Amino acid sequence: MFVLFIILTSLYMFLHSFLADNRVKNYFYKNIISERYYRFFFVSYSILFLFPIAYFYFSGDKYNYFQPNNFSDLLGCILILISFYVFYISFKNYNIREFLGLDRLKSEEKIFYPLKVKGVNKIVRHPLYSFSYTLMLGLFLIAPNNYILIASIITAVYLPIGIYLEEKKLLKEYGEKYRVYMERVPKLIPRLPANK
Repeated sequence: MFVLFIILTSLYMFLHSFLADNRVKNYFYKNIISERYYRFFFVSYSILFLFPIAYFYFSGDKYNYFQPNNFSDLLGCILILISFYVFYISFKNYNIREFLGLDRLKSEEKIFYPLKVKGVNKIVRHPLYSFSYTLMLGLFLIAPNNYILIASIITAVYLPIGIYLEEKKLLKEYGEKYRVYMERVPKLIPRLPANK
């Protein structure tokens, strides 16, 4: 179970970037699925793939690296709540139909979305990735087992790679506008903007 969990979790991370690559998407557009349906397919896959990972997690034999206590539980809950709050305010910066690909289902033409640099994106370029670290730490403090640890390690290794690949696409799509944004706003560690 544990080995399969590692393989599936690693595969999930790999496919997340692989299927988001422009060359892969163009191949899919030409041979498998229309461009207008691709985003919806991508989001659907991302959600459905979590079910077998969750199955192996809940079915596997776990052992803890330390015994959780009231302090670790409280700190873990705080980190998880902070993470989910940041996820929530991050998603407020986006149109949920756009994120899920639902608006594209009704459009024959490609939709060009403006670069989102407001809200939490003023202080960090990748808030969802940034607070994935705090989420994983919070989960490990509450359930310090081998499954959570390996998932955290895989996530920690993957995120910088995912960010690098994503920013290559964003630079290609938004050009100098995104380059300037990269210079002004940190990648992962939030920084309050200077008052002017």
